[in-house]
Amino acid sequence: MKIKTKSPCIILSLFCFVPMLLFTNLVFSSCARSDTSIRIGNFESYMAQELIDDIEKKYGAKFTYYPNNEAIEAKFEKYYDIAIPSSYEIINLWSQNLIQKIDWAKFNIKNTNGDHIHNAKEAITLFNQTEINYLNEQTRIFSTKMIETKKTNQAEPITNILDWCVPYFFQNFMFAYKGKEIKFYDENNEEVIDKNNLTWNDIFYTVSPLNPKCEIRFKPTKKTHLGMVDDARTIYEVAKTLNKSKKPTNDIAYDANKIFSLLTKYFTNKSWINLQSDSGIISRNLSIDNGGYSAAFAWSGDIFYAATQHAEEESFGFHADDFHIIKPSNSLISFDGLVINKSSIEQKKNKIYEIIKQIALDGCGVDQNKLFNKKSKNFSYWTVRNFHKLGYTPPLKNLYDALINIDKPCEYWNEFLDLNNRKKYKKTLKMYIDIIKINQHNQYKIYEEPLDHIANSNINWAWMQIKNNL
Repeated sequence: MKIKTKSPCIILSLFCFVPMLLFTNLVFSSCARSDTSIRIGNFESYMAQELIDDIEKKYGAKFTYYPNNEAIEAKFEKYYDIAIPSSYEIINLWSQNLIQKIDWAKFNIKNTNGDHIHNAKEAITLFNQTEINYLNEQTRIFSTKMIETKKTNQAEPITNILDWCVPYFFQNFMFAYKGKEIKFYDENNEEVIDKNNLTWNDIFYTVSPLNPKCEIRFKPTKKTHLGMVDDARTIYEVAKTLNKSKKPTNDIAYDANKIFSLLTKYFTNKSWINLQSDSGIISRNLSIDNGGYSAAFAWSGDIFYAATQHAEEESFGFHADDFHIIKPSNSLISFDGLVINKSSIEQKKNKIYEIIKQIALDGCGVDQNKLFNKKSKNFSYWTVRNFHKLGYTPPLKNLYDALINIDKPCEYWNEFLDLNNRKKYKKTLKMYIDIIKINQHNQYKIYEEPLDHIANSNINWAWMQIKNNL
């Protein structure tokens, strides 16, 4: 944008006005820092509205929303006391010294054994330990790399991510489709028998126009039958797995256009796939029995919602004969946690910890069989109510273990399953559990690596150029 040259009179006026402007800004900034209201940043539609309403009413807090992790970083220091970023963005905020360590003793909580939790090491017992341990391994590698490449002033890498955040949800990127079960093929047109060994290459090829055996329900017509999340970083990470070399592509400097081209070679027809930044649209299209999408590439919570909510006129969710989910062997996993701004004033601390406790730790020490008790029509514990609305994988061990126990199904599942149809009950329950279950047999799990601003810009720019031609 061109800037017009100001006249001498205007310049003189500004010169006289600047000291007053600076003084006003200093006063305003001081007032902003002393404000005792709690500001919470989150992704839109990523928390139960009843939980948001309760927190805003109880604590005088205010929720504001951002479209992606990169937008958190731009505003975090000045605008949020609490935010819910993904793991790679948590590392970025840590590297810039913008978040404070979690004081677990302030929550005053116990685990299911009745032991008080005082620190991050003890806090691991509250959560899905296998996944937290794997996440810690990835986080240590990423944070060590940042120190070695001098992209942070931090002296020591992160060894326990629970020092810096409270777990909120896990997510698993997967493929889901409706109707009769299909056969999958590799790019040599050979059938892949073992569904546990399917790769993203196999999945995209099977439903692509490149596949001569592609079923009619996936073929491009005037109406798009496939949906996919329109998120540059997610699609970039999936596209990286399509690299044919045995060594994974981890070079951040690698041309983003070349990465995306590994995926877009399957997009041989312009209307083959429908990209949606609003995952709710994907869920709704996938949940419709007759119409909508035939299949979708999306995060687990959106797929879980589609499978369980189904069409509005149905009493129960989809049966396993009508709805199918595929988790590739090279699976993309996302973890989000609650972080606290290092600049938040001391007067806010108690409220901040109370809010985080309500959002992420309510019911953490409760026996599994008591978790699903209801007050009127709602579940008693906020963590259960939040999962019920969103469907993303809960990290709390007692809740997670109860939900995935197929041998002793918890009463939560009764709402979605036809108890009178025992023939389909077990198979359908297994499908629901598989959607939210993180640990899969023979699965190589991928967590997104923190990238600098230049790399992120290149990825977003490359994706904008490519998707305009889809």
